[in-house]
Amino acid sequence: MKKWIPWLCFLLVLALPDLFAGKKAVIVSVTISGPDEHTLVIPPDYPEYTLDYSCDGKYRLVPEEEEEEEENPEYEEKYLWSAGGCEIVGSSDAPTVSVKFREQDVENASVTCIYSVICKSGSGEGCSQSASKTIYMPVWDSGTPISEYLEGTTITPNSRRTIPVDSTLAVAVSLSSDSEQDRRSSATVTTPWDFIVHSEGSSSGGDGYIPSRGDAGGDAGGDAGGDTGDISTSGSPYWVAQAGSFPEGNQGSSTTWKAPNTPQKGVVVRAMVDDLAQKPENEAGVADDAATEAGSILVDVVKPSLNKLASYVKVNDDDDDGNGRADMEDVGLWQESVNNEDDLRAAFTLVFEPAGIENGALRLYCESQGEKIRVWKMNDFGEMQPIPLPWYLSTSGFYSLQDKTLYIEGLQHSNTANDVKLEFKYLVASQS
Repeated sequence: MKKWIPWLCFLLVLALPDLFAGKKAVIVSVTISGPDEHTLVIPPDYPEYTLDYSCDGKYRLVPEEEEEEEENPEYEEKYLWSAGGCEIVGSSDAPTVSVKFREQDVENASVTCIYSVICKSGSGEGCSQSASKTIYMPVWDSGTPISEYLEGTTITPNSRRTIPVDSTLAVAVSLSSDSEQDRRSSATVTTPWDFIVHSEGSSSGGDGYIPSRGDAGGDAGGDAGGDTGDISTSGSPYWVAQAGSFPEGNQGSSTTWKAPNTPQKGVVVRAMVDDLAQKPENEAGVADDAATEAGSILVDVVKPSLNKLASYVKVNDDDDDGNGRADMEDVGLWQESVNNEDDLRAAFTLVFEPAGIENGALRLYCESQGEKIRVWKMNDFGEMQPIPLPWYLSTSGFYSLQDKTLYIEGLQHSNTANDVKLEFKYLVASQS
């Protein structure tokens, strides 16, 4: 056992010089983390505010030339902050700093941190290194004029339409370009407005501004051309109308417009393009392209109706002309009423609104139990004539009727009330 003692002493002597050798600090990395952007201070809605930034430094020790020391080197880390375009609030020598933004801070700002490793005792060598971070002010520019964006735009349907109240019309617009429009430039995002509205996505990176104009559903509206209701869109193109609604939403290149429940001539349905991304007041720059009409469709909303004059009619089984047959059996070759007929009751008035509709046709038909009645009208000579059902007439033919009253003759008894149903409808003409 005594043989090993000299060898152990020798090994200990060899280790001591390295144990107390000088150490040099070498910085591995210095990084600053915190918000990438700042915004304008515009009192009172946008008061002064502070942002916090942190510095993270890392270092390692490497041996210098070997020399014996009585004391192992000891190091400490220090931080020293400075700022441009903003003001440091509180301590500037901690790992984290707060900076304040005021009204005059309208450009990009910056923070810089000097990270130092200092040898407090022993044989060693310190070092320092700085890192900086730019704090960007988001700036908007108006990009491509919206007029260029609309060149060559087509809209469907491309001609005037006539549809009944409460019915729907498919509408679509094809824009000539998807080029970028107003844009927001900052540290984390350069966002073409067109990208936002066509992809319906958010900005990538950071807290990019995502514009919004409300919900997509509900009634059409807007402030273009007297349209009523809320602009309901967060995208472009979008749709507005003087009346009616968009039950599937008014965003996108195509949608469905629902006519109002009241007749109206010349309702304007507009496709709008708006590359104005509603720049926040506390961001810089200009976004000046306002909403512009990409195209419009004129729609006449019509309503045919039967105004009821009587609730019932009696079966015409008497013999007013005294020929020995029931009057309801006397309609013959000449298709006219019998002499002294007094059982054709004025039951309905034909109504078609609004006036001046030039296309389409009207149809009168019996939806059920048609065998129980015969329908009559008075011709231009004041003579009663039966109407074969279904009865079709053009809109111009309707307007030319001098007497729009329908007279009903009962042919069979009813078993229940309101079992006979007459319908007066508008038939959409071919409008391709």
